[in-house]
Amino acid sequence: MREYANVKIVLLDRFKMKVETFRLKFTQHQRRSGALWKELVFELRNYFEGWIDGLDIKDFKGLKDLMIEDQLKRRVSSDIKDHFLDEWGELVDPLQLAGKLDQYESVRSNRKINPARMADRRPLERVKPNLPKKENPLKICRKIGTSVWEKFGTKRELAKREI
Repeated sequence: MREYANVKIVLLDRFKMKVETFRLKFTQHQRRSGALWKELVFELRNYFEGWIDGLDIKDFKGLKDLMIEDQLKRRVSSDIKDHFLDEWGELVDPLQLAGKLDQYESVRSNRKINPARMADRRPLERVKPNLPKKENPLKICRKIGTSVWEKFGTKRELAKREI
């Protein structure tokens, strides 16, 4: 008989719903078709009690904090939920949760703004003095299609050529 009691405790503990599961069942539970409204009240009460018992809420202040924390969690994007995945179920103090959310958004907004600012910046232009350019005779010859030796011929001969 002692073995049965131990096995029963182990199995109940193993299949016990987690606090987050009770919260989800309480907030999303629907009345089955054909079920009585009293049955729905009984099921919702069990889910709610499992939820608050799992979080060890004993007074009205704790219940109030739980309701505010639940509303905060409902308004958070899935990216933030994924970031706090390991501690999401343990964040039950609304002020602590709000502080972590503010800190997360502050870091994320800084990371998003800085790369955009860097992309908008142009490199500094060097100021070059306006000196007259010296023409390279090789470049001139290539432009007009002549050789360097022809370039240094007479101007009369250059004028006769078609460019």
